[in-house]
Amino acid sequence: MSGLALAATRRSHRADVRNDGDVFANTAIPWTPRDVSAAALVVGIGMIVLGASWYGISGEPDYFNQYRWLTGGIAGTAIAYLGLLRWILPAFRRVRRLERAVLSELRVLGLVEVDRTVRVVSLVLPADAVRFTAPGMNLAHRADCALLTGKPGVLEIGDAELSRRGLGRCRMCAS
Repeated sequence: MSGLALAATRRSHRADVRNDGDVFANTAIPWTPRDVSAAALVVGIGMIVLGASWYGISGEPDYFNQYRWLTGGIAGTAIAYLGLLRWILPAFRRVRRLERAVLSELRVLGLVEVDRTVRVVSLVLPADAVRFTAPGMNLAHRADCALLTGKPGVLEIGDAELSRRGLGRCRMCAS
């Protein structure tokens, strides 16, 4: 890798990590000013091409002479679309990077398990976690689960009783 490419890579990583290594710094805005200005420039060029095509086609009475203006309008729309992609893709990359950082932190704390083959994230509850069920339910839930709210006859259930009854665990509340 050339020295210039290496320096550019270091600069792009520095934008996401402060000096103390905090990847969550400045998470409110996923775009750098450079991303926004580059996207605005490309969208602006596309809109100028689209406007010029509209002006040209509106003054052309012959149907067959309108094709070149129509082609210009399609090209202007495509350029503006690429500018919007230039605006949204850095945000998607930033959000994915932050998601990986959050999952990494939670994994270190022992709060989640991640299965990389199917990309499933499941919360890990302590062994002594309290679960609940209600008559007629086939799943065990946490106390704050929306599926348990308002059910009559809610019962606390332990791990032994959970396996004895053959109840599954709710995927919504990750009990």
